[in-house]
Amino acid sequence: MLRMEAMMVAARKDAKAARLASEKMKKKPVEQAEAYRGLFIKHEVLFKFAKESDERAKRKITELAEKARRFLELYLPGLTHLTILSEKEKCFAREKMDPAHLTGFGFLPE
Repeated sequence: MLRMEAMMVAARKDAKAARLASEKMKKKPVEQAEAYRGLFIKHEVLFKFAKESDERAKRKITELAEKARRFLELYLPGLTHLTILSEKEKCFAREKMDPAHLTGFGFLPE
């Protein structure tokens, strides 16, 4: 009789341990899903920030290229008449003013 009671107590302990292990296993995927969701949201925010930053940089580059082109259009005619500039420098300045040149190097949108 004593032996049967000991076996029943051991069986109850085993059942309780199995039930606790089962509950723990059910919680684990939920915790992992929450962790992955957090990482995914963080990734999305960083990706959005990088994309916006890239767009701002492209706009700034385009703006600076346009300013450089306008500067050359305004001041190049006066500068090319100066005898201080060599023919090579004048040719280089004319090339830089050409919008096709600026587009080819990614300064202006195509």
